[in-house]
Amino acid sequence: GLTSDFIFDIYEDTRHRIWLATLYGGLNILSFGKNGSTIEALRKDNQIPSDLIVTMEVDKEGNLWCGTYDVGAFKIVNPFSDNTGMVLSYNPSNGLNDIIIWDIHCDKDGDIWFGTNENGVVRFHKDQIITYNDKNGLPNKQILSIAQDQEGNIWFGSNGNGLIEYMGDHFSHFTEKNGLSGSN
Repeated sequence: GLTSDFIFDIYEDTRHRIWLATLYGGLNILSFGKNGSTIEALRKDNQIPSDLIVTMEVDKEGNLWCGTYDVGAFKIVNPFSDNTGMVLSYNPSNGLNDIIIWDIHCDKDGDIWFGTNENGVVRFHKDQIITYNDKNGLPNKQILSIAQDQEGNIWFGSNGNGLIEYMGDHFSHFTEKNGLSGSN
């Protein structure tokens, strides 16, 4: 069965397997075939660095990025092939400034955005790591969700400070005072 009943994110890969990001149970991979279903578990200390997975995102190269509640993020290189690929960790020791990552988004240019618990947003842009926080206009340090609109603007959902739009060179901030109902 599943290694945890706390499912934070779901992804279907190109082979029609369902990947589950679980709290306490790592990654569960459900496969469905003629003889029923199977569940493979990727767990801390044998395949991945954490069992506390809260978000998943696939980048333009087909790598699976996972945000955790305890060790930052990790990337599984080419996980949808027959052999699960190499795992690379990202945390405060190598440029990702937080150990809790609430959301990961790959934008249409291939940049990877991380919504952190205490340090705003981190963006992997080519060879650069860019941090957005109160020093450069981001009005909240806890970012829970990230999306991109059709014009390429990046949107951030915050914890208690409304909605934030990034338009490439500046931020706009929307709260209850601007007509949004409820910013919690």
